[in-house]
Amino acid sequence: MNTKEQLSFNFKQTTAGDDVEIYSGKNAGKRVLKDLFTTENEITVISPIIDDIRAADLFLLARKGMKVNLAFNNLHALGRDNVLKKLIIQEVETDMEAVLDKSSSKRWLNLLVIIFAVIGISGLGYTGYEFNQNPENGLNLVHAAIGVIGFLIAMVFEVMRQLVIRRKVNTYTYSERINFKYFKNNLKENYLTARIIIIDNSIAYFTSMDFTRESYEDRHEHWTRITNSEKIAELKKLTDGIFASDNKLNTHQTAWLAKKLYKEPQ
Repeated sequence: MNTKEQLSFNFKQTTAGDDVEIYSGKNAGKRVLKDLFTTENEITVISPIIDDIRAADLFLLARKGMKVNLAFNNLHALGRDNVLKKLIIQEVETDMEAVLDKSSSKRWLNLLVIIFAVIGISGLGYTGYEFNQNPENGLNLVHAAIGVIGFLIAMVFEVMRQLVIRRKVNTYTYSERINFKYFKNNLKENYLTARIIIIDNSIAYFTSMDFTRESYEDRHEHWTRITNSEKIAELKKLTDGIFASDNKLNTHQTAWLAKKLYKEPQ
């Protein structure tokens, strides 16, 4: 067998009842994608790694009204935050009355800080000037007191101004575009190693392919395609258990992820 034949080698086998098909070779993902885009109701994808290209396929199905379930350990380095921001949507509600009140309060406090800072500078400055002209008279305590009090009041108003600046006028809520579970990937606890796809409870795949463009198009991979309804029902129980898991030690929660992804301006 020459080099070209080796690179394009494929292995394919089908059971007598045609309900189990086994494939090994390059471009293994073509058959999977063909089935994926025939989804009519629901698709479930379990994969240790996903990337933005394959995730975009799922978002497309979701926009068409399909129910999409996704569980993964890690995201491909390229487009990592982009995928998470598509999975988690930030919605902002602004209290306009609070915005106007905040703006007005800040404007007045800015003015008061400036006024009393000027008084403080003037009082202490004039005290220094008088002492420089007539050192034998000592410090003018009245002017010095005016200067110190002016600075103290300016500091109080500045603290109030900072509190107003920090006053929140926006309320942030987060929702999931599709149903997903993001499990931690570490040496002690690599929760997901299986790669499973279930389409409309009528087609299931066991595969070596991560849900990434590289695995689907560039690498030699394998998959087992099952259409036996009883076997798919058993497999569905397994995947349902993964999505029902609420172990906070293993799962990145939506609220936690959202804080990492999005800024929340005042």
